[in-house]
Amino acid sequence: MLALVADSSAVSFGAVGTPAIVGIGQDATNIDYADVKHIALTAIGIDIIAAALLPLIMVVLYCRFFSDSPSWRAGFVMAPFAVFSALAFTLPAYSVAWFLGPEFPSVLGAMAGLAIVCPLARTGFLLPKSEALTAPQVEETHVPSLGLLRAWLPYVLVATLLVLTRIPALPFKAMLQSVNFEWDQILGSAISVNVMPLYLPGSVFVVTALIALWLQNGKMAQLRVALNNNISMLFPSLIALSASVPMVRIFLHSDVNNAALPAMPMALAETVAIHLSDLWLFIAPLVGALGAFIAGSATFSNLMFASFQQALAAEAGLEMKLVLALQMLGANGGNMIAVVNVVAAASVVGLHGKEGDIIRYTLVPMLYYCLAASLIAWLL
Repeated sequence: MLALVADSSAVSFGAVGTPAIVGIGQDATNIDYADVKHIALTAIGIDIIAAALLPLIMVVLYCRFFSDSPSWRAGFVMAPFAVFSALAFTLPAYSVAWFLGPEFPSVLGAMAGLAIVCPLARTGFLLPKSEALTAPQVEETHVPSLGLLRAWLPYVLVATLLVLTRIPALPFKAMLQSVNFEWDQILGSAISVNVMPLYLPGSVFVVTALIALWLQNGKMAQLRVALNNNISMLFPSLIALSASVPMVRIFLHSDVNNAALPAMPMALAETVAIHLSDLWLFIAPLVGALGAFIAGSATFSNLMFASFQQALAAEAGLEMKLVLALQMLGANGGNMIAVVNVVAAASVVGLHGKEGDIIRYTLVPMLYYCLAASLIAWLL
């Protein structure tokens, strides 16, 4: 439950900005990279305030429902450090989004947050005195010795490679994008797709994993075990995503029909704008959350509903970039209750059949996150 709540704020720029660049900047929205960057900055600007209480909510839920001595107060005592830890991520992430764009805020912001929070936690900064002076009792385990630098090297390496391959001024981006596979006029329509396999974020992670195996003196047997574990864990998600992708594409391109009907997002926007346009700043994040709940991905939620949100903003006379920022944040929140995510998380820790209980806990933080984003947008 804690992991699902934690994996929310950073989702906007996960997979090297894919939810923003691909999800928001899709062909159906006709939004260029500069607009995507502005929308991303708006989203993370709202997030500085909206996400500030998420670590505190996590601590409070843990202390109240899972502690040996259940207590609300024990969680709220951690408020100063919890809010500080949230800002240690969101403020660097905002700076990264401002200077480098939507690809890197989650990666570099998270690393900056760890570099800030971990040393200060060791000194007891903003922690209650009793907590700061009490070391947790940990069972002694025997693990291979690995220096701190070598242990962190894969994370530093993946961040470095991602930055180097995304800066237009360097030659690496053009080199990787030169390998491009295109499929034009799919099924006789005007729809086309293309993929650049070497430029995909996943390719960077594969290269980093192989380099890390060598740098950390790993063995091929360990790599095989990791691959087998990942394949068995991801297979259920692969089935769901294989159904989600064509569903999303059909949803977006449903204007390609012989009856001259509008695309489904456009038709929905026109209908909803008649009845709910005055309240849309409070509904927009919930639509994003619904998309993530169904598809299990913020990217697919943005793919499904960005054009819908854009059309509704135009119909209702709302600021389009603000509404799309709320779509992004709602998709973040929806990851807390996304069926695919919950099933995957439950399977990892052996809690099969407990998915409903997990969602019961994560539903409240999700609703808070969406409502907080809406209130901030309304004030703006």
